[in-house]
Amino acid sequence: MNRMDPTQTCYLFLDFDGTVYLDGAIPPENRSALRAVQRMGHQVILNTGRARGGLNLAAEQYQGVDWDGVIFGSSDMTYRGVRYHEHTLSEDEVLHWVRYGMDRHYWITLGGETEPKPLRFQEHPENFTSEETDAILNGIREWMGGVPVTKLSIQNVDACDVPENGVTVVRMATYAEILPKGRDKGVAFLDFCERYAIPTEQCGCFGDSLNDLAVFRVCPNSVAMKHSPEELRQCATYIASGEIGVAEGVAHYFGKIWT
Repeated sequence: MNRMDPTQTCYLFLDFDGTVYLDGAIPPENRSALRAVQRMGHQVILNTGRARGGLNLAAEQYQGVDWDGVIFGSSDMTYRGVRYHEHTLSEDEVLHWVRYGMDRHYWITLGGETEPKPLRFQEHPENFTSEETDAILNGIREWMGGVPVTKLSIQNVDACDVPENGVTVVRMATYAEILPKGRDKGVAFLDFCERYAIPTEQCGCFGDSLNDLAVFRVCPNSVAMKHSPEELRQCATYIASGEIGVAEGVAHYFGKIWT
């Protein structure tokens, strides 16, 4: 089993919702553990499934961690004050999935640089008329207006409708994420490490959801939260036994380095 060498710089890649952020807050144990890691000279990098516009890190409830780098939605990353961002869904791809949701009365949320746009088609009991369809699609085009969409979430995607050579579909427990072709949290992690000359053997990842599977498969050290699905637990190198899994994982790799 690989272990990070704490005498060299280590890099922790952490999911946000359900991992660092629990029940509407970042627990003080997580804040203290991550600050202690940084005081040792290591780095903490957020690897969230949320798009950039869907996570305002300046908001009060998200304070408490001074991230060294951030990866938003597997496509949009910032490190040392420099942003790298080139993977987006095309307008045709976005409109295809909007139509898909309309036909099946599924909810959809579009995510990118701006605040997410929810589309609640499940609340529309009847089929959409051609006039309604045109109005919705034109509204989406106007909303996009040069603002890239890096991901969308949708209530469901039937297996037979997943394109072979198009977007990436990541199935979650109760919905699906649609990402630009070839993107997922694992690809984003490897891109980040290659771009910034980070040795993967010095990396650890923390997560709790099915979209974390991709990074668990390529990161040699991984911590699954206690409430993680079985698929993620089987892939992890350490499984937290308590509810505050980030602090527990830090203690596993570095010892109890905070008071």
